[in-house]
Amino acid sequence: MRSVEETGLVKACAAVLPGDGEDGFALRLDAENAMLCVSDGCGGLGAARYEALQGRTGAYWAARIAAQQAEAWASAPWTLPSNAEQGEAFKAELEQALGSALRAFSRAHPPAASRVVGSLRRTLPTTICLALISEGAATWREVCFAWAGDSRGYLLDANGLHQCTADHSRGAPDAFESLALDAPLSNFLSAEQPVRLSLRRLRATLPCLALVATDGAYACAPTPMEFEMLLLDCLKRAASWKGFERALSLSLRRLACDDATVLADVRGFSDFQEARSVLLPRREALKRGFVTPVRRRREDRAFARERWERYRADYDWTQGGRHERMDWRI
Repeated sequence: MRSVEETGLVKACAAVLPGDGEDGFALRLDAENAMLCVSDGCGGLGAARYEALQGRTGAYWAARIAAQQAEAWASAPWTLPSNAEQGEAFKAELEQALGSALRAFSRAHPPAASRVVGSLRRTLPTTICLALISEGAATWREVCFAWAGDSRGYLLDANGLHQCTADHSRGAPDAFESLALDAPLSNFLSAEQPVRLSLRRLRATLPCLALVATDGAYACAPTPMEFEMLLLDCLKRAASWKGFERALSLSLRRLACDDATVLADVRGFSDFQEARSVLLPRREALKRGFVTPVRRRREDRAFARERWERYRADYDWTQGGRHERMDWRI
């Protein structure tokens, strides 16, 4: 397997119970395209166990089926849709592939009987977020995020971290409130309902990282500002992309209370040292303007929200961006 230095693909994972984690992931790099996928099996809804399959839960298998099917789908030639009309067909093809895989597994492997019924149980429930990155020009790449649930897609550049996908959570809490509310999901994948994905295409200015993350990763930080700080701190401590990958995995294992996965596609930097020189100047402003003041007034939620609203202006790209023709959602 090629190293992160050769591929530019970063993988950082942490499982609360090693070997039993309910996150899945897939990475794929072809001549012109890259694909990142994370999936987070919904442990409460998918607690039913498959005794014939090592006694694993439905959530465990759902996350792996979704990630494996996304990788299989991406192994065939694909081209990013140019407009929302093409996006509908693109999305429908991916939805069909994911739904068929979940239903086929469910038919072949019925779970053990359970007393949990009704709305508290689903067959093979999982979130998913894919980042599909296509070659563009010397200064930009085309990126398409497809997702269901609260696994997220981001971009990280010299101006900071930008959330590009909107969580499918009841009540639509913002990224700050969602960390405290733990709102139920309003949409996720399962074998017993049609797959419904959201799709977002945008143009990413180079150099940057495109990232996907499960909620265990970003929720290990008390605020969205702290999650960006975590990424930049790991970059500061590292001397290579492999070192960054290792530092991020160790941080997730130390901080996360849930299974956590972060994948990144690194593009536009000549080497790791250039990435540090481009991205780390942001760290001091982030620390001085947002992270340290909130830490000093840890119990003052109103103050934290005020700083969040300032930070949000550059962070929240869920509602669109600067290049309307190349930035659309369905």
